[in-house]
Amino acid sequence: MTCIKCKRASDSGIKFKVHEIHTLHVRDFDGEKLVQGLGEILEIEVCKACINSAVQAAFFYGRRIIKKIIPFSALIILGVIMFFWLSMNSEIMPALRLFGRLQYLWGLLELSVRSRKS
Repeated sequence: MTCIKCKRASDSGIKFKVHEIHTLHVRDFDGEKLVQGLGEILEIEVCKACINSAVQAAFFYGRRIIKKIIPFSALIILGVIMFFWLSMNSEIMPALRLFGRLQYLWGLLELSVRSRKS
């Protein structure tokens, strides 16, 4: 049989029995509704390489989070450095110090959004 994910021939995979699901679009006066019904029973197979990659992705999700967080952490650090460096130099316009604050806030907001999504 072939693997359901990578479509390669798998000789030592795990076999599953699953139901095929059919979705029917029904039009009504209230709008369109979806009705699902069970079809025939299918036997699918997943190879060991795909199982191992799924397990690695499920258990080691910290690497994915770190890859998403690093750019915004750097943005926060640069925003703080920029704010304090610009505040020490009195000849630079105070409006430029606002850029450091905004960069810090943008980094914090993106960091919180990205960490919630992942």
